[in-house]
Amino acid sequence: MAVLILAAIYPECRLSEKAMEYIGTTNVTETGKSCLRWDSGNVTSSYESANAGFNKVLFFEEHFLNQDPSLHKNFCRNPTGLAKPWCFVDENGLKVEFCWIRPCDDFGAPECKLSQKGGEYVGVKDKTISGFDCIPWLNRESSDGDRIRGTRKGSFSDELTNSHNFCRNPNGNPGGPWCSIKNPRKPEMKWEYCDVSFCDFDASQRTLESGDEYKSKPAECIQTKHGREYSGFKNVTLSGKKCQPWLSQTPNEHSTILRLPVFPDPGLDDRHNYCRNPDLEKKGPWCYNGEGTDPAWEYCDIEFCQGMN
Repeated sequence: MAVLILAAIYPECRLSEKAMEYIGTTNVTETGKSCLRWDSGNVTSSYESANAGFNKVLFFEEHFLNQDPSLHKNFCRNPTGLAKPWCFVDENGLKVEFCWIRPCDDFGAPECKLSQKGGEYVGVKDKTISGFDCIPWLNRESSDGDRIRGTRKGSFSDELTNSHNFCRNPNGNPGGPWCSIKNPRKPEMKWEYCDVSFCDFDASQRTLESGDEYKSKPAECIQTKHGREYSGFKNVTLSGKKCQPWLSQTPNEHSTILRLPVFPDPGLDDRHNYCRNPDLEKKGPWCYNGEGTDPAWEYCDIEFCQGMN
């Protein structure tokens, strides 16, 4: 009789022994017990009483990839850097039980992110979008007073070493993996996002099939005066300047990306340099100047949809 062997393909498998990067959907322990939701009341109120390795210096959510326990539902995870993925079970109180996660057939870390924040990214990119070298996370210049250094073990997708300078997102920044930098020409610029693109998306999430061709094309017009709903692909300004990627801090530094929730896109990565209007500028969609700093930004030429004005 033939035996069907299913391929172990990331993310439904582990890339390492501790599998801190694991974001699959296994939700039962090695003994077959059902896992509790990470955001359930009995977990959030009693997790400190269980010997699970939570750091008292951190808030509960700061232990998790992407800083949001609810996103992980009741799936096996390793938010505290234990020997392998685990979850809480209810057995006359909160108890820790390990989960069995099969190893991936291919242990090569994918050079892409699966979620907007990309906390699960475990690749080896070590330069920012603008090409700046990343500073090792344990370097004193990297933290600059942040609380992440040496404490947020579970919010990293792998273990830190003195030389670890790969792009990660331990504090849930909205734009995805990032790293600290040191640029003598821009001493005030302490960090920048990295060029980590999305992995596969399904059609409903408008997958990039090749280049900038989406499976479903959005309207190349605006329906309202401000045009915040615009999700088209125009990426040049009125004067013909190429738009700067929203996740990039060069040539123009900005904080617009912190308003990521108001972008009409299901997700942004390093390729996204399309005209948008996240802060409701009066004349519609705009973008930062990708060719210089004078001007820092310009409006884009986006017409009203037919029958609207």
